[in-house]
Amino acid sequence: MNSALAYLQRYRDNPTHTTYEIQEREEFLAPKLTVCQFPAWNTRNPYRNEERGPLSSFMKKFGIEAEDVVATCLLNRQSCTPGKTKSIGNISSVVDLPTAMWTQGIQYFDCDLMNIRRCFTLHPKHPLGVLDHMSGYFLNLSMEPEIEALHGSKSQWEISIHNDPDWASDLEGTSTVIKVLPRTSNTIFLSIREMLYVPTSTHPCEEDPSYSRDRCWSDCVARNLSPTWDCRLSWMNVSLPLCETVEDIQRFLRDGYNQMNKERFWKLNCNCPQPCKMIQFTTQAMPPELGDSGNRSALVHVYFPSREVEVLVEHESYDLNQMVGELGGCVGLFLGVSLVSVYEIVAGFFFGRVSA
Repeated sequence: MNSALAYLQRYRDNPTHTTYEIQEREEFLAPKLTVCQFPAWNTRNPYRNEERGPLSSFMKKFGIEAEDVVATCLLNRQSCTPGKTKSIGNISSVVDLPTAMWTQGIQYFDCDLMNIRRCFTLHPKHPLGVLDHMSGYFLNLSMEPEIEALHGSKSQWEISIHNDPDWASDLEGTSTVIKVLPRTSNTIFLSIREMLYVPTSTHPCEEDPSYSRDRCWSDCVARNLSPTWDCRLSWMNVSLPLCETVEDIQRFLRDGYNQMNKERFWKLNCNCPQPCKMIQFTTQAMPPELGDSGNRSALVHVYFPSREVEVLVEHESYDLNQMVGELGGCVGLFLGVSLVSVYEIVAGFFFGRVSA
Protein backbone atom coordinates (compact mmCIF):
# COMPACT_ATOMS: atom_id res chain seq x y z
CA MET A 1 0.00 0.00 0.00
CA ASN A 2 2.82 2.42 0.90
CA SER A 3 4.60 1.65 -2.35
CA ALA A 4 1.46 2.39 -4.36
CA LEU A 5 1.03 5.74 -2.64
CA ALA A 6 4.69 6.56 -3.28
CA TYR A 7 4.26 5.87 -7.02
CA LEU A 8 1.15 8.06 -7.13
CA GLN A 9 2.90 10.93 -5.32
CA ARG A 10 5.88 10.71 -7.66
CA TYR A 11 3.56 11.03 -10.63
CA ARG A 12 1.84 14.05 -9.08
CA ASP A 13 5.21 15.78 -8.54
CA ASN A 14 5.75 15.81 -12.34
CA PRO A 15 9.52 15.29 -12.38
CA THR A 16 11.20 16.29 -15.64
CA HIS A 17 14.60 16.12 -17.30
CA THR A 18 16.08 18.23 -20.10
CA THR A 19 17.97 17.09 -23.17
CA TYR A 20 20.39 19.34 -25.06
CA GLU A 21 21.24 19.10 -28.73
CA ILE A 22 22.65 21.17 -31.58
CA GLN A 23 20.60 21.39 -34.79
CA GLU A 24 21.29 23.07 -38.11
CA ARG A 25 18.84 25.40 -39.86
CA GLU A 26 18.87 27.16 -43.21
CA GLU A 27 16.93 30.17 -41.88
CA PHE A 28 15.91 31.64 -38.56
CA LEU A 29 13.07 33.66 -37.15
CA ALA A 30 13.93 37.36 -37.47
CA PRO A 31 13.90 39.52 -34.31
CA LYS A 32 12.20 42.89 -34.19
CA LEU A 33 14.46 45.96 -34.15
CA THR A 34 13.84 49.41 -32.69
CA VAL A 35 15.96 52.36 -33.83
CA CYS A 36 16.16 55.47 -31.61
CA GLN A 37 18.17 58.54 -32.60
CA PHE A 38 19.66 61.07 -30.19
CA PRO A 39 18.78 63.83 -30.58
CA ALA A 40 15.30 62.77 -31.65
CA TRP A 41 14.11 66.33 -32.35
CA ASN A 42 15.42 69.10 -34.57
CA THR A 43 15.65 71.78 -31.85
CA ARG A 44 16.92 72.28 -28.32
CA ASN A 45 14.62 75.19 -27.50
CA PRO A 46 10.95 74.62 -28.30
CA TYR A 47 8.49 77.44 -28.43
CA ARG A 48 6.98 78.65 -25.19
CA ASN A 49 4.20 76.41 -23.83
CA GLU A 50 4.75 74.00 -26.73
CA GLU A 51 4.44 71.06 -24.31
CA ARG A 52 0.79 71.96 -23.69
CA GLY A 53 -0.10 71.53 -27.33
CA PRO A 54 -1.08 68.30 -29.12
CA LEU A 55 1.58 65.69 -29.81
CA SER A 56 0.79 65.69 -33.54
CA SER A 57 1.61 69.41 -33.76
CA PHE A 58 4.83 68.94 -31.76
CA MET A 59 5.93 66.08 -34.03
CA LYS A 60 5.14 68.08 -37.16
CA LYS A 61 7.29 71.01 -36.01
CA PHE A 62 10.21 69.24 -34.36
CA GLY A 63 10.01 65.57 -35.36
CA ILE A 64 12.58 63.70 -37.44
CA GLU A 65 10.91 61.24 -39.79
CA ALA A 66 11.83 57.58 -40.23
CA GLU A 67 13.34 58.11 -43.68
CA ASP A 68 15.67 60.75 -42.20
CA VAL A 69 16.94 58.25 -39.61
CA VAL A 70 17.01 55.05 -41.70
CA ALA A 71 18.38 56.02 -45.10
CA THR A 72 18.65 52.40 -46.26
CA CYS A 73 17.19 49.16 -44.91
CA LEU A 74 17.66 45.72 -46.46
CA LEU A 75 16.21 42.44 -45.23
CA ASN A 76 17.64 39.43 -47.10
CA ARG A 77 18.76 41.83 -49.88
CA GLN A 78 15.19 43.16 -50.25
CA SER A 79 14.34 46.75 -49.42
CA CYS A 80 12.68 47.64 -46.14
CA THR A 81 13.50 51.36 -46.35
CA PRO A 82 10.64 53.60 -45.15
CA GLY A 83 11.09 55.97 -48.14
CA LYS A 84 10.10 59.60 -48.40
CA THR A 85 6.70 58.78 -49.90
CA LYS A 86 5.92 56.52 -46.93
CA SER A 87 6.52 58.96 -44.11
CA ILE A 88 5.08 58.15 -40.71
CA GLY A 89 2.83 61.14 -40.17
CA ASN A 90 1.55 60.58 -36.61
CA ILE A 91 2.15 58.33 -33.66
CA SER A 92 -0.49 55.76 -34.73
CA SER A 93 0.57 55.53 -38.39
CA VAL A 94 2.50 52.60 -39.85
CA VAL A 95 4.54 52.00 -43.00
CA ASP A 96 3.51 48.64 -44.44
CA LEU A 97 6.01 47.18 -46.94
CA PRO A 98 6.15 43.73 -48.60
CA THR A 99 9.17 42.76 -46.49
CA ALA A 100 8.40 44.47 -43.18
CA MET A 101 6.32 47.02 -41.31
CA TRP A 102 7.53 50.15 -39.52
CA THR A 103 5.77 51.54 -36.45
CA GLN A 104 6.76 54.26 -34.04
CA GLY A 105 6.50 55.02 -30.35
CA ILE A 106 7.40 57.57 -27.70
CA GLN A 107 9.83 56.62 -24.92
CA TYR A 108 11.03 58.36 -21.79
CA PHE A 109 14.61 59.61 -22.24
CA ASP A 110 15.85 62.19 -19.76
CA CYS A 111 18.69 63.44 -21.99
CA ASP A 112 16.51 64.60 -24.87
CA LEU A 113 14.06 67.43 -25.48
CA MET A 114 11.09 67.37 -23.07
CA ASN A 115 12.56 64.10 -21.66
CA ILE A 116 10.94 62.07 -24.45
CA ARG A 117 12.16 60.60 -27.70
CA ARG A 118 10.59 59.18 -30.83
CA CYS A 119 11.69 55.68 -31.94
CA PHE A 120 10.94 53.49 -34.96
CA THR A 121 10.39 49.73 -34.80
CA LEU A 122 10.94 47.30 -37.68
CA HIS A 123 8.58 44.27 -37.75
CA PRO A 124 9.99 41.77 -40.29
CA LYS A 125 7.68 39.59 -42.36
CA HIS A 126 10.32 37.09 -43.48
CA PRO A 127 12.92 34.93 -41.69
CA LEU A 128 16.63 35.73 -41.86
CA GLY A 129 19.17 33.78 -43.85
CA VAL A 130 22.42 32.36 -42.49
CA LEU A 131 26.18 32.92 -42.93
CA ASP A 132 26.02 35.97 -45.22
CA HIS A 133 25.44 39.39 -43.63
CA MET A 134 23.50 40.44 -46.72
CA SER A 135 20.99 37.71 -45.82
CA GLY A 136 20.26 39.47 -42.55
CA TYR A 137 19.59 43.12 -41.77
CA PHE A 138 21.57 45.91 -43.38
CA LEU A 139 20.91 49.42 -42.05
CA ASN A 140 22.37 52.72 -43.19
CA LEU A 141 21.59 55.27 -40.46
CA SER A 142 21.86 58.93 -41.34
CA MET A 143 21.97 62.18 -39.37
CA GLU A 144 21.74 65.71 -40.72
CA PRO A 145 24.65 68.02 -39.79
CA GLU A 146 22.39 70.52 -38.01
CA ILE A 147 20.92 67.67 -35.93
CA GLU A 148 24.35 66.37 -34.93
CA ALA A 149 25.42 69.92 -34.06
CA LEU A 150 22.75 70.07 -31.33
CA HIS A 151 24.67 67.63 -29.09
CA GLY A 152 28.02 67.14 -30.82
CA SER A 153 29.90 64.00 -29.77
CA LYS A 154 26.91 62.77 -27.75
CA SER A 155 24.88 62.24 -30.93
CA GLN A 156 24.21 58.55 -31.54
CA TRP A 157 21.67 55.87 -32.29
CA GLU A 158 20.41 53.04 -30.12
CA ILE A 159 19.34 49.75 -31.69
CA SER A 160 17.19 47.49 -29.50
CA ILE A 161 17.02 43.83 -30.49
CA HIS A 162 13.88 42.50 -28.84
CA ASN A 163 13.92 39.16 -27.05
CA ASP A 164 10.36 38.27 -28.00
CA PRO A 165 9.92 37.70 -31.76
CA ASP A 166 6.18 38.44 -31.48
CA TRP A 167 6.13 41.64 -29.40
CA ALA A 168 8.38 44.72 -29.31
CA SER A 169 8.19 45.79 -25.68
CA ASP A 170 9.73 48.96 -24.23
CA LEU A 171 9.96 47.46 -20.75
CA GLU A 172 13.38 47.18 -19.18
CA GLY A 173 15.05 43.81 -19.68
CA THR A 174 13.00 42.77 -22.72
CA SER A 175 15.63 43.72 -25.32
CA THR A 176 19.36 44.07 -25.89
CA VAL A 177 20.40 47.69 -26.55
CA ILE A 178 23.45 48.47 -28.71
CA LYS A 179 24.78 52.01 -29.14
CA VAL A 180 25.93 53.08 -32.60
CA LEU A 181 28.08 56.16 -33.24
CA PRO A 182 28.24 58.22 -36.44
CA ARG A 183 31.02 57.42 -38.93
CA THR A 184 31.28 53.78 -37.87
CA SER A 185 30.62 50.38 -39.39
CA ASN A 186 29.04 47.92 -36.95
CA THR A 187 28.58 44.15 -37.09
CA ILE A 188 26.18 42.36 -34.75
CA PHE A 189 26.14 38.55 -34.65
CA LEU A 190 22.94 36.76 -33.70
CA SER A 191 22.48 33.31 -32.24
CA ILE A 192 19.32 31.57 -31.18
CA ARG A 193 18.23 29.09 -28.54
CA GLU A 194 14.96 27.16 -28.55
CA MET A 195 13.47 25.85 -25.32
CA LEU A 196 10.55 23.41 -25.35
CA TYR A 197 8.88 22.99 -21.96
CA VAL A 198 6.40 20.45 -20.62
CA PRO A 199 3.37 21.97 -18.83
CA THR A 200 3.21 20.62 -15.27
CA SER A 201 1.26 21.51 -12.16
CA THR A 202 4.36 22.88 -10.43
CA HIS A 203 5.78 24.72 -13.49
CA PRO A 204 2.94 25.57 -15.90
CA CYS A 205 3.57 26.98 -19.37
CA GLU A 206 1.29 28.47 -22.04
CA GLU A 207 0.72 26.20 -25.04
CA ASP A 208 -1.07 28.78 -27.24
CA PRO A 209 1.38 29.57 -30.12
CA SER A 210 0.06 33.16 -30.35
CA TYR A 211 0.87 33.86 -26.68
CA SER A 212 3.58 36.44 -25.93
CA ARG A 213 5.00 36.72 -22.44
CA ASP A 214 6.37 40.24 -23.03
CA ARG A 215 2.96 41.36 -24.26
CA CYS A 216 1.36 39.84 -21.16
CA TRP A 217 3.77 41.84 -19.00
CA SER A 218 3.06 45.02 -20.98
CA ASP A 219 -0.70 44.56 -20.52
CA CYS A 220 -0.17 43.93 -16.81
CA VAL A 221 1.80 47.17 -16.47
CA ALA A 222 -0.97 49.02 -18.32
CA ARG A 223 -3.62 47.60 -15.98
CA ASN A 224 -1.62 48.68 -12.93
CA LEU A 225 -1.10 52.18 -14.32
CA SER A 226 -4.62 52.81 -15.65
CA PRO A 227 -6.41 53.37 -12.27
CA THR A 228 -4.25 56.45 -11.58
CA TRP A 229 -4.41 58.01 -15.06
CA ASP A 230 -7.11 59.41 -17.32
CA CYS A 231 -5.32 58.65 -20.63
CA ARG A 232 -3.17 55.93 -22.13
CA LEU A 233 -0.25 55.42 -24.51
CA SER A 234 -0.83 53.91 -27.95
CA TRP A 235 0.37 50.39 -27.03
CA MET A 236 -1.79 50.05 -23.90
CA ASN A 237 -4.73 47.67 -24.08
CA VAL A 238 -7.00 49.51 -21.62
CA SER A 239 -10.27 51.44 -21.99
CA LEU A 240 -8.89 54.98 -21.79
CA PRO A 241 -8.54 57.77 -24.39
CA LEU A 242 -5.11 58.38 -25.92
CA CYS A 243 -2.82 60.92 -24.26
CA GLU A 244 -2.82 63.74 -26.79
CA THR A 245 -0.65 66.50 -25.34
CA VAL A 246 3.12 66.41 -24.94
CA GLU A 247 2.74 67.35 -21.28
CA ASP A 248 0.48 64.35 -20.57
CA ILE A 249 2.82 61.92 -22.32
CA GLN A 250 5.88 63.37 -20.62
CA ARG A 251 4.27 63.13 -17.19
CA PHE A 252 2.94 59.65 -17.85
CA LEU A 253 6.31 58.29 -18.94
CA ARG A 254 8.28 60.01 -16.21
CA ASP A 255 6.05 59.33 -13.22
CA GLY A 256 4.30 56.14 -14.20
CA TYR A 257 5.80 53.94 -16.86
CA ASN A 258 9.40 54.71 -15.94
CA GLN A 259 8.65 54.11 -12.26
CA MET A 260 7.22 50.69 -13.09
CA ASN A 261 10.53 49.74 -14.68
CA LYS A 262 12.39 50.74 -11.52
CA GLU A 263 10.06 48.68 -9.33
CA ARG A 264 10.55 45.52 -11.38
CA PHE A 265 7.34 44.97 -13.27
CA TRP A 266 7.53 41.17 -12.85
CA LYS A 267 6.79 41.63 -9.12
CA LEU A 268 3.29 42.88 -9.91
CA ASN A 269 1.73 39.40 -9.72
CA CYS A 270 1.06 39.54 -13.45
CA ASN A 271 0.47 35.79 -13.81
CA CYS A 272 2.40 35.59 -17.08
CA PRO A 273 3.67 32.01 -17.43
CA GLN A 274 6.48 31.20 -19.79
CA PRO A 275 5.47 29.88 -23.23
CA CYS A 276 5.88 26.15 -23.77
CA LYS A 277 7.98 27.00 -26.84
CA MET A 278 10.34 29.87 -26.10
CA ILE A 279 12.90 31.44 -28.43
CA GLN A 280 15.80 33.44 -27.04
CA PHE A 281 18.08 35.66 -29.11
CA THR A 282 21.69 36.26 -28.10
CA THR A 283 23.67 39.14 -29.57
CA GLN A 284 27.39 39.77 -29.89
CA ALA A 285 28.45 43.23 -31.05
CA MET A 286 31.88 43.36 -32.65
CA PRO A 287 34.12 46.42 -32.07
CA PRO A 288 33.01 49.14 -34.51
CA GLU A 289 35.23 50.12 -37.40
CA LEU A 290 35.85 53.81 -38.03
CA GLY A 291 34.67 55.13 -41.38
CA ASP A 292 35.11 58.31 -43.38
CA SER A 293 35.33 61.34 -41.07
CA GLY A 294 33.26 63.37 -43.50
CA ASN A 295 30.41 60.85 -43.55
CA ARG A 296 27.97 61.26 -40.67
CA SER A 297 26.14 57.99 -41.37
CA ALA A 298 26.62 54.60 -39.70
CA LEU A 299 26.40 51.11 -41.18
CA VAL A 300 24.90 48.26 -39.18
CA HIS A 301 24.92 44.59 -40.18
CA VAL A 302 22.82 42.16 -38.14
CA TYR A 303 22.85 38.50 -39.15
CA PHE A 304 23.31 34.85 -38.10
CA PRO A 305 26.91 33.72 -38.76
CA SER A 306 26.16 30.04 -38.11
CA ARG A 307 23.49 27.47 -39.01
CA GLU A 308 23.68 25.93 -35.55
CA VAL A 309 20.92 26.42 -33.00
CA GLU A 310 20.80 25.20 -29.41
CA VAL A 311 17.65 23.21 -28.64
CA LEU A 312 16.68 22.35 -25.06
CA VAL A 313 13.77 19.93 -24.76
CA GLU A 314 12.09 19.13 -21.47
CA HIS A 315 10.69 15.58 -21.04
CA GLU A 316 8.59 13.92 -18.37
CA SER A 317 10.77 11.70 -16.20
CA TYR A 318 7.84 9.77 -14.76
CA ASP A 319 4.70 9.68 -16.89
CA LEU A 320 1.34 7.93 -16.49
CA ASN A 321 2.46 4.75 -18.30
CA GLN A 322 5.40 4.29 -15.94
CA MET A 323 3.23 4.82 -12.88
CA VAL A 324 0.63 2.30 -14.08
CA GLY A 325 3.39 -0.19 -14.94
CA GLU A 326 5.10 0.03 -11.56
CA LEU A 327 1.81 0.04 -9.68
CA GLY A 328 0.64 -2.98 -11.63
CA GLY A 329 3.89 -4.80 -10.94
CA CYS A 330 3.58 -4.07 -7.24
CA VAL A 331 -0.03 -5.33 -7.14
CA GLY A 332 0.89 -8.37 -9.20
CA LEU A 333 3.73 -9.27 -6.85
CA PHE A 334 1.45 -8.83 -3.84
CA LEU A 335 -1.24 -11.06 -5.32
CA GLY A 336 1.31 -13.64 -6.42
CA VAL A 337 2.77 -13.96 -2.92
CA SER A 338 -0.73 -14.20 -1.42
CA LEU A 339 -1.84 -17.10 -3.72
CA VAL A 340 1.33 -19.07 -2.98
CA SER A 341 0.77 -18.60 0.72
CA VAL A 342 -2.84 -19.82 0.42
CA TYR A 343 -1.65 -22.87 -1.51
CA GLU A 344 0.99 -23.67 1.11
CA ILE A 345 -1.55 -23.40 3.94
CA VAL A 346 -4.12 -25.58 2.17
CA ALA A 347 -1.50 -28.12 1.05
CA GLY A 348 0.05 -28.30 4.50
CA PHE A 349 -3.32 -28.83 6.15
CA PHE A 350 -4.33 -31.48 3.60
CA PHE A 351 -1.07 -33.46 3.78
CA GLY A 352 -1.10 -33.18 7.55
CA ARG A 353 -4.54 -34.85 7.68
CA VAL A 354 -3.42 -37.57 5.25
CA SER A 355 -0.36 -38.34 7.36
CA ALA A 356 -2.49 -38.52 10.48
